[in-house]
Amino acid sequence: MCFQVTEYKKRLDDDNSAMDSLEEVKKKLLRDLEAAQARVEALEADSDKMLKSKKKLQAEVEDLNVQLENQRSALTALEKKQKKFDQNLADEKAISER
Repeated sequence: MCFQVTEYKKRLDDDNSAMDSLEEVKKKLLRDLEAAQARVEALEADSDKMLKSKKKLQAEVEDLNVQLENQRSALTALEKKQKKFDQNLADEKAISER
């Protein structure tokens, strides 16, 4: 009987040691989880900032494309005017040479 009590005490001590080790591992895993969650939150915040910047830049690009198209239209109109002016000048020059 004394031997059984000693054996049970030894098992209990071993189980307590194992439980303490498991508790330490659990605490470490919880700390790691908290750190990972903090990293995820930081990355999500960075992602939100980048998406906001992306939207802003896309809007700027769209505005610049509209301005570019307006400038191209104005250039085309000016080229037509210039061509018409050059043609009128050539016509006047031809008439004055006669």
